[in-house]
Formats: sequence, structure tokens, C-alpha cells
Amino acid sequence: MTTSTTLQSLFMKEDEERRKEQRNWLDLPPELTTSILLRLSVTDILNNAQKVCRQWRRVCKDPSMWQKINLRDCLFYQFDFEGMCRHIVDLSQGGLLEINIGHFLSDSLLSYIADRSSNLKSLGLSIYEPMTNEGVMKGIAKFPWLETLEVFHSSFKLDLKAIGHACPQLKTLKLNFSGCPGHEIYLISQLDLIPPPVECDDDALAIAESMPKLRHLQLIWNGLTNTGLNAILDGCPHLEDLDVRKCFNIKLVGNLEKRCLERIKELRRPGDSTADYPYNIEKKMKTSSPSPMKYEEPRSWADLPSELTSLILIRLSVADILNNAQKVCRPWRRVCKEPSMWRKIDMRSLIRDRGMLEPLAIMCRHAVDRSQGGLVKIHLGNFVNDDLLDYIADRSKNLRSLGLGMCFPRVTRPGLVNAITKLPLLETLEVSHSCLQLSLEDIGHACPQLKTLKLNSSGGFWNSRNDDDYALEIAKSMPELRHLHLYANNLSNTRLNAILDGCPHLERLVTDVLQA
Repeated sequence: MTTSTTLQSLFMKEDEERRKEQRNWLDLPPELTTSILLRLSVTDILNNAQKVCRQWRRVCKDPSMWQKINLRDCLFYQFDFEGMCRHIVDLSQGGLLEINIGHFLSDSLLSYIADRSSNLKSLGLSIYEPMTNEGVMKGIAKFPWLETLEVFHSSFKLDLKAIGHACPQLKTLKLNFSGCPGHEIYLISQLDLIPPPVECDDDALAIAESMPKLRHLQLIWNGLTNTGLNAILDGCPHLEDLDVRKCFNIKLVGNLEKRCLERIKELRRPGDSTADYPYNIEKKMKTSSPSPMKYEEPRSWADLPSELTSLILIRLSVADILNNAQKVCRPWRRVCKEPSMWRKIDMRSLIRDRGMLEPLAIMCRHAVDRSQGGLVKIHLGNFVNDDLLDYIADRSKNLRSLGLGMCFPRVTRPGLVNAITKLPLLETLEVSHSCLQLSLEDIGHACPQLKTLKLNSSGGFWNSRNDDDYALEIAKSMPELRHLHLYANNLSNTRLNAILDGCPHLERLVTDVLQA
């Protein structure tokens, strides 16, 4: 038998074995199926996933699938969301820990949830008519283990003192105004369009008196004054995160400002931007029928508020933003030039043939320039070289995370070390498919905050130096390491012990080969 015939026979045998090894999705372990299905929306699970097969239906009915429920985005559809919510609560079998509910919430639904979810830890409510204060208070009072309460309301005056006494474990409170009769509010930033709230410290005094364990407080468009804020600082000694955006009755100056800066780790001031606010505020629903003309008038995408445009465009790739989105109109171009759009840059998927490497490098430089020093995370593809890496390092002193994929031989060992030494705040470093002989000790000393290191080699990386070199360098220079990923290596017990001794905070170690 010839050599070519032998090889062909071997390949055919391998192909046949691969086909035999292929697994049906239905054969996945239940815990893996659960992990996949949990990424779907509630409606997708109930209307689609559970109808695929018996196995998936069993997984979808497991109480562990329903410990966290998000129904906040279920807005203005012709669907019985209240009935669906009751069904989900039943499926949780008392194991519900976190729920966020949108506009369809009612007194009876909140009572239904409370009677069947006494272990609830986190509750998010959007309160509108016909809900009543009495119904809201009765429901919340049945959650003694509640740690997080988030409320969007239009005109409700909640008894925060009663809530504090009923929920002694409360650590996070978010009380946010979403609009008032006669005003249509689409985004929280548009609260500027209506008169500021009347001075009133009732909420602040109630919080100060009844919520001593509070750590995170968000009061957007609240009427509290300096008096109320001082009371909160007195009554909540563990408070470390305070957000009082749009609370324009507060004057953060003098002793009060000094006190906040000394006590609070993260402070959002009344005039701070709400561009990063995670939720759109639902439009205030009117009882009267709107005029047909209002619904028929088309709106231009260019008229969208800039913060909403940012939320849309930030989901695009770097190439799509620079080559397409910014050319749509002037408002979009302004948004695309905002430094906040370029805090995180992911170009790992832009891996091209050699003829495209330089254009991608130019695109990357342009993106880095737009960040104006605000870049905190970047992941690069095979187009990176020493010059580009140095360019990024010189303009991104606050970089926290750096990922390099398939960079050899365009990135050299001296070039990589030289760039990384300029990034003292780096916390995560990932180098993939590299034959570089890294100087991990130099990197460790240059980046004292390094907590995550991922070295993913295509072969030869670890065997190119003496047995214990890399492990000893990690152990000697990276004491703050929490997560270590080592792929395509021959990690021995000696190396492992060195790492465990030198990295006392290590929480996760991932390696594909561990030799005795």
C-alpha cells in the first residue's frame, strides 16, 4: 500500500470517527442546556424554547431557570404579561430572588408575587396608575430579605420609613421619577424640560431614619435639599455610592461637598450627565386618545437624543462606526466622535490577509485618538505591530485590559515589554497564538495591579525556555493575580506550587495540560 493510500485511509477513518462523535443538542447535560436557555428572553423561553422537545421543556420548567426574571422591557405589546408573570412566579416554586417588572404591574400582581416569593432579594418596579400606595406598601412589606429596591414612579409618595422597617436588610435603594401629569418623558435626561421638583426632604429623612445598612442610593429628580442629604449621611454610615443627578435643590459646596468626597466612593452630582443611565423611561400613558397626526408624523433618526443614539451606535463594530454610521448625518458624526464611544475597542475579529493589515492599523490609531486618553479596554487582531502597540500605550495611560491575538512576528518581545511598561494600571493581559518569549517578570513589575493573565499558545511557547522559568516569573512578580489561564503548556506540580505560593489571591486557574 502506498503512502498516499495509507494517509487517505487514515483521514477517512478520522472523518468517520468525528461523525460518530458528533452529539445531538438534546444530549447536552441539563446544566449546560440551562446555561444556554438562560440567555434567552422570558417570552422566547415560554413561547419558543420549551416547545422544541421534551428535554428542553423539562429544563424550562425547572425552578432554577426562574430565580431571576426581567420583565421591565415588556412594554406596550398586545400580550397578557400579567398572566405570564404569574405563570413564571409559579414555575419558580418560591425560589425567585430577583424580579424587574414593567408598566403592567398591578396591586393584585404584586401581592401574588409577594405571597409566593418570601425570599426575594431584589425588586424593580415601574409604578403607574391604577396602582395604589396601599397596594405597593402591602406588597413590599412581605419581603423581609429584600436587599435591593428600584422604583420608577410618576406621582407616588411612598412611605419609605415603613419600607425601611419592613426590609431591614436593604442595601440598595433607587427611587427615580419618570414623569408627571401633563408631561411626556421619553428619557431621563429630558427631565430638564419640566420644572424642577419642589423642595422636600421627606424621602431623605425617612431614608436616614430607617435604612442604616444602605450602601447604594440613587435619587434622580428628587426634591431633597442639603438638610436631607446631611441627614442621609448621618443615618446611613455605610453609604458608599450616591447618585443625586437632577436633584437641583442640592448645593454641593463647602462642608457638605467635603463630607461627601470623604465618605462617598462614587458620587454622581446633580448636574452630571445621564448618558450612561441604563434604562429608558417609559412614556407617560395618557387616558385621552392621542391625535392620529401625532402617530403618523415620521421622526428622523437624526432627531434622536444623543444619549439614545450612543446606546444604538455603541453596539456596532469599530469598522461599521468609522466607515458607515458616522457618515449618516451630522448628529451621528458628533456622537461617533465622543470619547465615551471609544472607552472599549474590540478589533479581534478584524483578522485579514497581509494586504489589509496596514489599513486596520490606521483605523485602530484613529479609534485610539478619538478616546482622548479615556481608553480602558482594547482587544486587537493580527494587524498589531510594535509601532501600533507603542502608539496605544503612549495615549492610553488608564488602560485596564489589553488583548493581543495572533501577533507574532509583527510584535516582538522588546516591543511588547516596552509598551506594557507604560500601562501601570493594567489589570488584564491576554496574549493569544504567540510564539513570543515573553519577559513575564518585567511585565509583572511594570503592572503591579495585574489580576488576570491569559497566555494562549499555538505551540512551543512554554517549551522554548527552561522548565520553571515562566511559572517562577509569574510567582515572583504577580502577587495580585486572581485569574490565570495557561493553554498549550506542560505545567508541572513544581510550577504549580510556585504559582500557588507566589499568588496568594489566586481564585481561578485554567490549564489544558497539567503534568504530575
